[in-house]
Amino acid sequence: MSEALLALLERKPFEAISARDLTAEAGIGYSTFFRQYGTKEALLEAIASQELHDLLSLTRPGMAAEDSLGACIALCRHVDESRRLWSILLGGGAAPAIRREFLKISQELADVHPAPQAWLTADLGVRTAVSTIIEILSWWIEQDQPQPAEWVAEAIERLALRPIKPA
Repeated sequence: MSEALLALLERKPFEAISARDLTAEAGIGYSTFFRQYGTKEALLEAIASQELHDLLSLTRPGMAAEDSLGACIALCRHVDESRRLWSILLGGGAAPAIRREFLKISQELADVHPAPQAWLTADLGVRTAVSTIIEILSWWIEQDQPQPAEWVAEAIERLALRPIKPA
């Protein structure tokens, strides 16, 4: 079903895709789709959630080892390798789902680590970092001649992560 939605998203905007379009593309029955997902939004959120979990599984080891630039490079290379998918996720209807899931996972990590700065709450640090990362990735995906992944990784590390690192 995921492949069907992604294929349709290459041809038309998310808002123009109907459940009938999805079932026809996937070759399944209408009722099967509704039993599994309920709505096309739920399907898109499931795709976004899985992709984000895959992405963050690449970056967690670097973050835990204090190699935030290495983690950012892994993140950006992954996004670059799946640029078409991330263009759909960040530019299409999944951006709110990506942000919610990214915040949820990042908050779980923040709950394990102390507040990075005495003046900064962990929650505010996480929200700021996640918002900045998503905005940088969205900007990068939209570029006709994008910067290399390593350049974007350094921007993310400097703008999103360095300000919330412990002093």
